[in-house]
Amino acid sequence: QSQSQSQSQSQSQSQSINSNNEKPVVYVSNIFAKLDKRDFEKVLKNLGINFTKVKKPPTNFAYITFDTLEDKQIAIAKLNGYELKGSKLECAEPQSKFNTAEKRLNSSVNNNNYNNDHQNKKSKQPQSVEDAACPWQNLDYETQLKKKKRDVCKILNKVVKEIKKRNFHSRPEWIKRLKYDMCCNLEQVKPSPQIDGYRNKTSFTIGYDEQKKPCVGFLKGRTEFGVTEVGISDKCKNIPYTANFCANILTTYLNNNMSLLPYDKKTHTGFWRQLIVRSNYLNEVMIMIQTTKQVIEQVLITEKNNIVNIFTQACSDETKQTEKFKLVSILWQIYDGVSNAAPFDLSAELLWGESTIIEKLLDIKFRISINSFFQVNTKAAEVLISTISEFANLTNQTTLLDICCGTGSIGLVMANKVKQVIGIELVPDAVIDAQFNAELNSITNASFITGKAETELPNVLASLKTTETDLLGIVDPPRGGLHKKTLLTIRACEKIERLVYVSCCQNSFVTDAAVLCGARSKKLSGEPFAPVKAIIVDLFPHTPHYELVVLLQRESKVNLA
Repeated sequence: QSQSQSQSQSQSQSQSINSNNEKPVVYVSNIFAKLDKRDFEKVLKNLGINFTKVKKPPTNFAYITFDTLEDKQIAIAKLNGYELKGSKLECAEPQSKFNTAEKRLNSSVNNNNYNNDHQNKKSKQPQSVEDAACPWQNLDYETQLKKKKRDVCKILNKVVKEIKKRNFHSRPEWIKRLKYDMCCNLEQVKPSPQIDGYRNKTSFTIGYDEQKKPCVGFLKGRTEFGVTEVGISDKCKNIPYTANFCANILTTYLNNNMSLLPYDKKTHTGFWRQLIVRSNYLNEVMIMIQTTKQVIEQVLITEKNNIVNIFTQACSDETKQTEKFKLVSILWQIYDGVSNAAPFDLSAELLWGESTIIEKLLDIKFRISINSFFQVNTKAAEVLISTISEFANLTNQTTLLDICCGTGSIGLVMANKVKQVIGIELVPDAVIDAQFNAELNSITNASFITGKAETELPNVLASLKTTETDLLGIVDPPRGGLHKKTLLTIRACEKIERLVYVSCCQNSFVTDAAVLCGARSKKLSGEPFAPVKAIIVDLFPHTPHYELVVLLQRESKVNLA
């Protein structure tokens, strides 16, 4: 009888949705950003999930539409916690028109477990700006480093387990001779030279504080769970004085001029969206205001002029500055998209000053724009690059392949120690910056190629002379890790005897290491790499995050005794 009632209830729910031409939809997050719609649909089909439509932008989330509520519930059960490319997928109700039909069904028995789980996650959200932005700032720094070391020990052990799981019948020789639970030795943690106020770039949200007043600061939790309240960041230890100073200027202006309101993430209305503050080693400061275009042109012009006036006046009065800095740039960006993050290549209008600043890493100069990717902790980035150089064992005969090179920071700093540097980068603007930075520093042995690493790397390797005997690869991939084809190409090219892997997302490293270091097979050609040593470089004090550097060498080149 219970089963019959359940079937009847499910059928009536499906009919209710279909009669209103509205179908169940689920929001899935933590998807590998480079995974396109077609590949994601293949994953769903392989899991036996019935769906009618998938909307997958080039980001880390997707919307899946279903014919029935039952299909949706089955999908949630299969996708929640499913590990894809090193990240565990999460399902949630879409915060939009998609879930109109389901709001009428929230009381159904089938949705209770999911809603309870969603509520439990919501209750674990940060309760303050400090909890969200720098959750470890109340721990002494030594304790923070110990916690990060324990985390990496688990990661290095996870690499061993993952490779054993994937290579049950034929394991690589280095694993057979492994004497410890971890895949390699973990060296002493390298701390950040600067612990407080280290961020050279800060992105502030413009919203409302707990008193419903305009505020420029950080969200107190995730928008996914309905958190839209913003708080000031003055007590966040990782935010520099200059960034807070600029945020306070804008907060004061918005409270004195209420004609235009902050952007509302729920209704997608409002004007003010973001403030981005960037500084360099000379404490020169760039700011960018991001707004919508939900005003007439004359109002927009007036606001641009007002912003230039208030910032140039406030920042030129040194009597108000606790720490001396110089404002050099004011930019304005218009973004009407629904997602929080604007496209990385969205242009910005220069209102006042210079469009770029110069940053230095180990005496090498870099041209930086407001949206350029650059490590947020400059002094610790110098430690990171020095560590990579030590692991790489460079000589004047080394050809350095800087894969996913960005603006060329790693390769250019090391250029004077090697024969040549070849950088590969997907983003055209980053390659232009890398080439400019090479000329800026009179570096003549570095070249940069625009394109996908999985496409360009085989061409680069084919063009190298057979006399190139010391071929070194360095990879510093985005959070999602390396593309599968890139991994297979690197592994198949046995000329690359050493590979330094720099990881900002350690679960992605586990997945990539399983391909690079697994046993030879039909799918994995080329001699496997073996992990030799690893080290933590702490670029993000007061947070759980860090950079992990791992040296991989071809198995035959490693002493396995």
